[in-house]
Amino acid sequence: MKSVTSTFFDEEEIEPPLGKKAGPEGTLPSRVRSYERIVEKKSHILARLFGYTSQPSKEAYDRWASNVCAGDKLADTMVEWINEDKQGQRRSLLFSALDHGVDTNTPKYISDFFEAIEPTPYWVDTDLLDLGSKVIHRWGSLAGDVLRDVALMGGYLLSGVNHALILAGGLDKDPGSRISETAKWWVACTEQGGMERFGDGFKATIRVRLVHGMIRNNLLENKAWDYQRHGLPINQTDMAATNLAFSAVSIVAVRLLGVSVTSQESKAVMHLWKYIGWLMGIDEKLLFDTEKSGLLGLQESLWTQSAPDWTSMQLARSLSLEPISRRFEWSDRYPSLHSARIMFDYHKSLSFTSYFLSRRQLKNLGLPSGVTPWYPVIFVPFRVVMSVLIRVIPKFRSFMEAKGRLSQISKMGLVTKSVEIKNY
Repeated sequence: MKSVTSTFFDEEEIEPPLGKKAGPEGTLPSRVRSYERIVEKKSHILARLFGYTSQPSKEAYDRWASNVCAGDKLADTMVEWINEDKQGQRRSLLFSALDHGVDTNTPKYISDFFEAIEPTPYWVDTDLLDLGSKVIHRWGSLAGDVLRDVALMGGYLLSGVNHALILAGGLDKDPGSRISETAKWWVACTEQGGMERFGDGFKATIRVRLVHGMIRNNLLENKAWDYQRHGLPINQTDMAATNLAFSAVSIVAVRLLGVSVTSQESKAVMHLWKYIGWLMGIDEKLLFDTEKSGLLGLQESLWTQSAPDWTSMQLARSLSLEPISRRFEWSDRYPSLHSARIMFDYHKSLSFTSYFLSRRQLKNLGLPSGVTPWYPVIFVPFRVVMSVLIRVIPKFRSFMEAKGRLSQISKMGLVTKSVEIKNY
């Protein structure tokens, strides 16, 4: 029996890669399955979920497949220019302009960079951005559980993404620190006004974008990186799929956990992450306006992914054990209680993951397959009732937005709303 969201992480749909080898002619990396094979298999899942009755579109296939070898020209060019300066002055000037704006003394290379990212795209609706952040605030600490235990953990089944994470370092050896940095970025992006030009979310996203450029540059020079198999590290396809995990997958997940999300609220959350994705350097053709189109895009992106492998187990095991490494301020005073707390957090996270992934998928991640989804199931009725109250009592809705935001900040261990993303 399949789990509720195994659709998007099903190894039967992510077969061993059958595509062409990448080479000097620009052919596809081997992780990309051939179009002929996709047409032959024709996904019954697409038909069931979206009424997708025709064969997979060759146009859609080409879009996702070709972008496995596409990076972010704007960020990559900036990184190359900065790396030419061994003294670090260009880097300092760049981040000064990011924090304070360009002036007459700003080098043209930097001013051209900001000229490309500062103008707000014509399609951005600030009211939708504000609504999107309010909706996410209302989800409270559940949003963090979904991102960590569903989107991130489930994403490790897609081994095409994992190899860059392993070689970049951190997620397999110190997941707590890397998760904390991602949490700071997420909080900044989902803050009211966070995506305005000098908002914390805007600045943090550009920093992350430049870090991605740095990682691409470093991995392409790393002999361990297999371009013929994986394509470009942190490529357009993988960045778009990750963006959809923060948006469409999260919306579906909270719904399945008892939270009511209206069509307008769904549109607002998608709109917020579309703008975040655009600032991150994702091609607009890989960004989506609606939950339905986003889920279809995510399903199509799986055509480019490899089956779970050793990286899936290594990353998943590291993430699953992260709660056990946590230390609270009161741990020395109450060691027995502290031990009980971290074990509770460990089993709670596994129960969340087991609610969304099948036993087979858990096994492929190297996780215990006999775990029951006790924690999320217990609270589904409570969230349904809360959702009804939010709809009928406006003041309660405002209260839950404020309370939910505080719980998100508290859960992620943030004592302040200010954000510091490490520069590369």
